[in-house]
Amino acid sequence: MLDHKKLDEVIKVSTKVKQSVRADDTVQIAQYLESNLPFELFDNPEYTEKVILESLNLLRSQNLTLTLPMIEKDLQKKDALPKYMQGLLWDEWARNESDGTTVFLQNYEDRGANNLKKKAYVSGLTPDLYAQNYEPKVQTFFECMFAPANTNSPLMDIYRDHYLDLYWSLHLKVAPQDIPDYAKQIGLDFINCWAIFTPLNLDNPEQSLSFKTSYEYVRANRAKLIDWISSRVQEVRSNPDQFKDTFVYHWLENAGDGEGAFRDVDITFECFHNYLALSQWGHTIYKMMNLLRDDNTSDKAQSVKTQYQNIMSSDYNATDSSGFSPLDYLALEFFREIVPNGGSISRYYATGKYSELVDEINAHAHKPLALSAHHWDDPFDFNPDRFRTAPKSDSIDVEAFKQVSGSARCPFTKSAIHTSDGRSIENNLYGTDYARKSDGTACPVIETAGFSPFGFGYRRCPGELLTIGVFKTFLKFIWNNKISFHLLDDANPEVMPIAPATFITDNIGMKINN
Repeated sequence: MLDHKKLDEVIKVSTKVKQSVRADDTVQIAQYLESNLPFELFDNPEYTEKVILESLNLLRSQNLTLTLPMIEKDLQKKDALPKYMQGLLWDEWARNESDGTTVFLQNYEDRGANNLKKKAYVSGLTPDLYAQNYEPKVQTFFECMFAPANTNSPLMDIYRDHYLDLYWSLHLKVAPQDIPDYAKQIGLDFINCWAIFTPLNLDNPEQSLSFKTSYEYVRANRAKLIDWISSRVQEVRSNPDQFKDTFVYHWLENAGDGEGAFRDVDITFECFHNYLALSQWGHTIYKMMNLLRDDNTSDKAQSVKTQYQNIMSSDYNATDSSGFSPLDYLALEFFREIVPNGGSISRYYATGKYSELVDEINAHAHKPLALSAHHWDDPFDFNPDRFRTAPKSDSIDVEAFKQVSGSARCPFTKSAIHTSDGRSIENNLYGTDYARKSDGTACPVIETAGFSPFGFGYRRCPGELLTIGVFKTFLKFIWNNKISFHLLDDANPEVMPIAPATFITDNIGMKINN
């Protein structure tokens, strides 16, 4: 049941510290919780305390725009998610290292020497591995999503039906019929919680109940999921040659030793946590289809479609001196335009009288950086060519860093790990990790604060190169198969959760233009 004394304390402290709940709202909130919200929302005392009441303590702040593609190590990644969300990941409602954790929620100093664990993560997602091992699986996924039988059907419903099949194939080579029902349902519920994000919505109690239902399902079934994943990880360890087309094979091969190594429990945890990371693919697909719709007549859409037609009609795979192709630049510009990941989240630890009741999270918002005239001459234009002259991660040397930053020294030292198959994963002086193929050819990323969707520096998303590969495959697939998109004539389209703090309206269909 709802502890009204605790509620009153939390609301008052929240009001004093955050100043986001006005004093005259306190009584209104208390009365609403007591009288108007469904009883079922408060029938689990532990959930009420650890999730509903804890969510009232959240204090969010935003940093100023970056001028360098770097986040300082003092902005901590450890526990960089709201406290009330930690129960989705750990039984104890808070981080428990012995049960595993994700590199996305660890500080630099906890990842092994020179970001070892993240480099091991990147080792499984490099472009050469994508072309050889992963693109055939992604191609099959798009063949299913854009099959002729799906003409004029809501496409994101089809995406949702098959996305988790692709997910488990990439991680552990599990066939769709061998994926337990609870593994799929946890994936959907996990995404639902992150899309709703706020467990207590005074204006939408049905959504609050949906959040609670999903949250409780994840907690009730997560142990089974972890056991299943763990057994599959050990199967990969026991029969490695059968699983070379999976992320886990390469994580195990290149995990490292000693403090900060990529432990089996961490690999298991990543296979679960990636529900969140890879869920942003759906948001990106939807936004790209929307910009490419035949019936989207906005100026931006017209520009996007012109660039798409011009690039895809050319030799789009021809690479320049930096190793990037017109297709690469097109995919990168889509990501700059869409920015599916809203921000790079860090944790601040508050001090003072109310520090135990305040949950302070800080964000570098990505969209303002992508659209900043400080970084681009034409920030609001859709211009893939902007990346031809943008800095690349492998070109940042000591002198260049000092000239650009005005700093006396670099915050990171250059280092590398070498994989079992002859590749290397190294970082530049911003801390950004990128790959080199076995022949020494670099696979760099764009290194400017104006390109923000994957974060910055040592905190940059390790799945960036894989994700760019997925959407190059998407663009090639729809072009080569003459697929176009349009709004559906549906008076009641489904509004569905798709990514953190993001819902989309499933109202886009396709046709094949023979």
